[in-house]
Amino acid sequence: MHQNQNVRMLANSIMCLKECNLPDISVYNTPEEALSGLFSRLKLDLESDDAALSYFEHVIEDSISNKLWIAVDTIHNLGKIV
Repeated sequence: MHQNQNVRMLANSIMCLKECNLPDISVYNTPEEALSGLFSRLKLDLESDDAALSYFEHVIEDSISNKLWIAVDTIHNLGKIV
């Protein structure tokens, strides 16, 4: 399955970054904690691709209607004009 190969490649890439002194990996989390958090966010524990798709569609819908992110997008767009 391609997903498992992609996950392994992503995990290896993150482990390689531990020497780069990125705050999210070296200061705030160990590489293992960063991977655990990433895997949790990716919902790799869901039983099927359909369940994952449904979850991410819900997250996207929530994000689209979130007023804070609408404001952030507006500010970014204003910054492009100036």
